[in-house]
Amino acid sequence: MLKSKIMKRNIIITLVGLVILVVAGGVMYFQSDMFTRNQLDGQVNRMIQNKDHQKMKKLSVNKATYDFLKKTSVETKVSHTSDSQGGSDRLLYYVTTISGKDVSVYMKKTSQTSWELNSIGLQ
Repeated sequence: MLKSKIMKRNIIITLVGLVILVVAGGVMYFQSDMFTRNQLDGQVNRMIQNKDHQKMKKLSVNKATYDFLKKTSVETKVSHTSDSQGGSDRLLYYVTTISGKDVSVYMKKTSQTSWELNSIGLQ
């Protein structure tokens, strides 16, 4: 009887500990630079894949960037996205590579855990 109570208590303590670890890990991921970089990569890749010319034009800092994005193949994926290179708690600066060219990207915070593309420019 005593053994079963001890085992039950140990199982409950272990489960509570695992839940705390999972929640803490999730919070740390959403607050990390890795999450924002993943959002950047996904948003740029979708824009290129969907050939969203309206969005490309809106986000491009100049005509050369817009023309470059328009001509990019739908199979192209961004690569080598840097860690945040600076900014503020609402706007972060990154560098990534598209079709072998370095591109400056600004991401703006839209909610507690969401970031959206703000601008893109060829370097």
